[in-house]
Amino acid sequence: MVTTLSLAEARRLALAAQGFHRKRPRRPTVRHLRDTIRRLGLLQIDCVNVVCAAHYMVPFSRLGPYDRSAFDKLIYRSGEFAEQWAHEMSIIPAETWPLLRYRRETDRVRPWGFEKVLEQRADYAAWVLEEIERRGPLAADDLPPPDGAANKIPGSWIGTVTRGVLEAHFLRGSLAAVGRRSDFSRLYDVAERVIPAEHRSRHVEYDAGRRALLFQAARAHAVGTARDLADYFRMSVGEAKPLLRQLVESGQLHEVQVESWREIAYPWFITSEHIVNWVLEVSPETRD
Repeated sequence: MVTTLSLAEARRLALAAQGFHRKRPRRPTVRHLRDTIRRLGLLQIDCVNVVCAAHYMVPFSRLGPYDRSAFDKLIYRSGEFAEQWAHEMSIIPAETWPLLRYRRETDRVRPWGFEKVLEQRADYAAWVLEEIERRGPLAADDLPPPDGAANKIPGSWIGTVTRGVLEAHFLRGSLAAVGRRSDFSRLYDVAERVIPAEHRSRHVEYDAGRRALLFQAARAHAVGTARDLADYFRMSVGEAKPLLRQLVESGQLHEVQVESWREIAYPWFITSEHIVNWVLEVSPETRD
C-alpha cells in the first residue's frame, strides 16, 4: 500500500487530473469538450471578460482553439449539462444535479437576506413561475417589476427584485438555465423542461450526495487535503471530514502523506497500484 508521495509526484498527478498531461488535439471536438468538463467535475462560470468570459478559457487551456457555439450547444441543448450553484455558479454534468439537492433545499437564498423579500412578494414570486411556464424561457428584463414597489435592491449585486426572484427559484431548483444572452444575462425556464427526468426525479440522501461530491472533488484534484476537497463544492471542512472518513472506510478513497504537507491527503485512486501506474504515466521520463 502506498502511504507517501513526493511533492513532485503529487504535482504531476494534480496536473494530469486537470487534463494538462496530454498534448492538445489538432481539432477539438464536442467529445473533447464533454470529456474535459466531466474530468473537472464542474466548470465555474465567470463573466470576467478581459479576453472572453472566463469559463470559455478553461477548455481552451486544455484543448486550444475550439468552436464556442459547439460549447454553448453542448451545455444548453444536449441535456448533458446544467448550471447550478456548485463551487460558485458552475456548469455541472446533469447527473450531478441530484447530488446537490441538499444545497437547493438548505442554502440561504441569494442575495443573503432575500427571504424577507420573497415573503413580502410571495404573490409576485408565484406569478413569475406561472409566467415562465406559460411563455417559455425568459430573462429578468423580460418581466415587469412587482406592482407598487421599487424594483431596485440598493447595494446588492443581484440588482432588482425581479432578478432576485428568478435567482431564488433557480437556487431552489424550480427554474433552470437554458442559455445566456449576449449581455451574459441568464435565460430561465422551468426545470421540468430543462433537467432530464431521470436526474430531476432521482432522490439522493444528503450524506450520500455529499460523499459523491467529495469523491468527484478527489478525482479532479488527484490528491488533496480535506480542506481542498471540501472547497471544491463549497462544503465546510467540518462537514467534509466525517464523510471523507466514511469514504476511506468503504475503500473508495485512501489516505496518503505527501512530502512537506502537514495534513493527510486523499487520492481518489482505488488501489495503490493505480497510484504508482499513474505517477509513472505522467512522469517526465515516460510522458513522451
